[in-house]
Amino acid sequence: MISFSAPTFRLLGPLAASAALLCAGVAHAQITPTTPPVFPPPAPPVGDTVAAVNTQEFATPSVVGMGPSKGLIFHYERVPRFNVTSDGKVVGLQDYSSEATKNARLVIKGYIPMLNRPHLKLILGVNYEREEFKFRQKPTGYELYDNIENKGLKNLGTQLAVIRPVNEVNWYIFRVKGELSGDYTSSELSVRDYLRVSSEFLYGWKRSPMFSWG
Repeated sequence: MISFSAPTFRLLGPLAASAALLCAGVAHAQITPTTPPVFPPPAPPVGDTVAAVNTQEFATPSVVGMGPSKGLIFHYERVPRFNVTSDGKVVGLQDYSSEATKNARLVIKGYIPMLNRPHLKLILGVNYEREEFKFRQKPTGYELYDNIENKGLKNLGTQLAVIRPVNEVNWYIFRVKGELSGDYTSSELSVRDYLRVSSEFLYGWKRSPMFSWG
């Protein structure tokens, strides 16, 4: 601790007293404890570009207002009775006009995220669909309706979707899908006859949080 007695100040001249006060100030600054660091460091002010050096944002196809992604979808619908009318355009094919007494459809879909990273997402999906028709007059005499009368029209498929954000604006989606579609049964299933394969590629732009197109 550094101190100066009152008699000492009285014996010194003005110049010497000023020098003594300066020394006291320096001594006081030297013994003042330093301010401890703050952890974590404070956030940079708005407009500071230093914080964005190591931060990478990626665009996504989704926009504000879209509902959350669903992992499992179960859907069943049944249409009330309705009239059907068809004109026979082929020789030997009769015209048909009657009533469909049943049209029911069942849809089950499931999606599993295989990889979920900001720059890459892989999603595996499976789906099963079944649709049935019944007509008031049987046989109808119209080949199309006779073939689907009271049969399960099935669709069993799987798909793999790749969502790849490129930067803050651009993204692309690639999807490949395989389906077994038709009125087959387990005993007569032929993959060659009922398999259907499709793929799609989409490149897009995220113009704003509320608008994205591709």
